[in-house]
Amino acid sequence: MNKVFFDASVLFSAIYSPTGGSNIVCNLVKQEKITRFTTQTVIRELEKNLLKFNKKTNTSIENFITDYKFIVRSEITEREIKPYKKYVEKKDAHVLAGATLCKCGFLLTLDKKHINNRKIKEKFTKITIVSPKEFLEKY
Repeated sequence: MNKVFFDASVLFSAIYSPTGGSNIVCNLVKQEKITRFTTQTVIRELEKNLLKFNKKTNTSIENFITDYKFIVRSEITEREIKPYKKYVEKKDAHVLAGATLCKCGFLLTLDKKHINNRKIKEKFTKITIVSPKEFLEKY
């Protein structure tokens, strides 16, 4: 079974777009076709973004994470983030750290500018970095 790490952009999209690729991948999660991971750091970022958009409560996020049976790792520490800062901005380093520390084979992100780009993919060859759409097309 594929171990897949979800960043905040994918979780946000899955919550608000029932027909998009992010939601379709989450349905694979419900069918237990993939093992899904995220971190408390990603959830905190998701909460912040949802509050800006629509004032979703923490309970709705908790229900989503529980319903889709995510395995949630603890907060990523500064020490754990440090090695990744040389590749991406500090605000994105926790995503690469989380996917690596969870030993995931895939990192799903909608962030093409900072994470899902050629430069990062060349540096992180042990993790396949893709959008939900790319994941669905290839895997």
